Amino acid sequence: MLLFRCLARAFLFASVALALTISHPQVTRGSINLSFGDLTIKSGSFWSIFDNNISIFKGDIRVKKNAGLFITSTNKLIGLKVELYAGKGSIKNEGLIVFNSLVSLTPSFYKLIGKSFTNKGEIFLISSGCALPTAALLAPKWKNTGSITFYQAKRNNGIVSLGSPGSKIENKGQICLFNQLYKQTTRIVGSGCITADQDSSVFFSNCLMDIDRKQTVYLADSKSSVRAVAIAKPRTFRIAGFGNGNKIGLDLPLFKLLSSPFSYNSRTGILSLRIKGNWGQDFDIGLGYDSRLFKVTTDTSLGLLSVPWGAVKYEGPVPNKQIPSNCRPCKPFPPAPTTTTTTKACSPKSTTSLTTSKTSSPKPTTTSTTSNAQTTITTTWTGTTTRTITETDTPGGTDTVIVEEPTTSNTQ
Repeated sequence: MLLFRCLARAFLFASVALALTISHPQVTRGSINLSFGDLTIKSGSFWSIFDNNISIFKGDIRVKKNAGLFITSTNKLIGLKVELYAGKGSIKNEGLIVFNSLVSLTPSFYKLIGKSFTNKGEIFLISSGCALPTAALLAPKWKNTGSITFYQAKRNNGIVSLGSPGSKIENKGQICLFNQLYKQTTRIVGSGCITADQDSSVFFSNCLMDIDRKQTVYLADSKSSVRAVAIAKPRTFRIAGFGNGNKIGLDLPLFKLLSSPFSYNSRTGILSLRIKGNWGQDFDIGLGYDSRLFKVTTDTSLGLLSVPWGAVKYEGPVPNKQIPSNCRPCKPFPPAPTTTTTTKACSPKSTTSLTTSKTSSPKPTTTSTTSNAQTTITTTWTGTTTRTITETDTPGGTDTVIVEEPTTSNTQ
């Protein structure tokens, strides 16, 4: 009998360790171990984590609609490290995910390697741009119908990586780059948009893989650029917002002895770049350009090998300044919640059971009955211990919430 009880207790603890569900707004400060298994954040709730410098996930990450996961650093010396171990889980976001290391003077490290990646909501990966940060959302099955923003305060040699090299990504949503370099290593399908803003670059490094002609690269400012590897059978890339000094180039110098290395077709809106024979690439930049304003130049964008005279710029304004219909405006990243306020209504017959969900030497729990019609709880804390409260208002109905219990001082 004793052996059976021990086995049952071990099984219970193992089950708890394999999953965590957040069903109520929660704020955690300081170090916390996130390698417990699957994480689910239910609709109407969020988990806001501050100054957990190393966050290692080893299970599925699921954020429901109208829910949020925030990991924020306020430490100027240590950048965030957020990682999902390869093969340990999948990512499915229908709400809001924000990783923010903007104030840190050391590089951030965001590397999520999932069995699959699905985004229907909003994701923000934010970095200070110091040193050489990492920003990677990797999975063999990769689909985005929401928005993903990669933001740096300044440009560096860091690279944004998406999908799994040699596979495909499906982008029917919006990808936003700020002071970033995205290096394509996969097929790209879908009619989505990649917006390059604030001195960002898009580098099509494997042009032997299909790039959907409906996929649009939108150059939102005059410093952003596009580069593609030259191939014998040129592809056509759809580019919007080209002008005011933007650069479109190849990985080799634009040089031809007997003819111009570039040409613009005023009827089709195609800008063709060639280096030898038919080697090069085509870019659908749209109509209305003046061929006299195209000039050969050098793209010296950080993170890219400088190719002398390997690009073309347009010295006039953008003829069509309208944002393409498949491109959405890039939103600013939202601040992380710092406090929570909870209001719960209890019937006269309600019962409340309290259980501890952390393992940091919790105090004995109690069970109590309340007859208050309504209770408002406002909590301010600095610790990281959490509790699970299960309330039963009437027969057949239960409600489970997870709240944080202070380890030092608190006011309630």
